[in-house]
Amino acid sequence: MRLEIDHLALQLPAGFEARAPRIARLLGEALARPEHLGGLTLARDAALPALRLPALPVQAGHSDAAIAQRLAQAVTAQVHTALAASSPAGGPAR
Repeated sequence: MRLEIDHLALQLPAGFEARAPRIARLLGEALARPEHLGGLTLARDAALPALRLPALPVQAGHSDAAIAQRLAQAVTAQVHTALAASSPAGGPAR
């Protein structure tokens, strides 16, 4: 499966402004790894116009990589849920 993100808007707590570009890059790298979206295969093309993640708690002591990994897991869960819900007759999107 190929994942394309046309626009990514990260809303991070105050004090994270300088970290946002690195977190976004690490998020892209995490999503490219097979353990995320690579295991999902589709019988048809699918497009998700938008995903909205719930607020995820982060702490200043968390590394950029840890934050990106947590975001990647949340994105993966949302993609799987959205694709399952949009599949014909509510069946799996595999």
